[in-house]
Amino acid sequence: MIKPGSVENAMIVLVVLVVLVFLAYFTLPALRRILFSERSTENFGSSDTTTTVPVSPECRGADMNIYSCIYHNSTKVLNVILENTGSIELRELQATLIYADESVSGAVEFDETLPPGEMHSFTISNVNKEAIGVTVHTHCPSLIKGDMCAFAD
Repeated sequence: MIKPGSVENAMIVLVVLVVLVFLAYFTLPALRRILFSERSTENFGSSDTTTTVPVSPECRGADMNIYSCIYHNSTKVLNVILENTGSIELRELQATLIYADESVSGAVEFDETLPPGEMHSFTISNVNKEAIGVTVHTHCPSLIKGDMCAFAD
């Protein structure tokens, strides 16, 4: 009999977590290709083919978070909220969408900059496929962030 707080419970939770991570990693290859992109210096995982992109002096201090990503199925709109957590203004913001059928969109450009310490919402209309993830690129080649999207409607 397994008792609350026992070692057996901890092992079961650990096994379930490992299985979930394994399934997510191997069942979403398009998302994995984007999130573990060779163009990024982010250490999302180890790979023998990862290329390090040097950080230019202009991009030192650049950082951001994808605060949220929500796909509205009924209106075919994707909302992405970005937060500039770095110390420089981010320009040339572009999003690449990852779809449920494992295809990837072309770059969608945002016509705004993102000042340091600020958060902005960006809307992508006419998303005709079910978007499950997004990657965001900036004028700094080494700054690429990716995240899964939630569903609404």
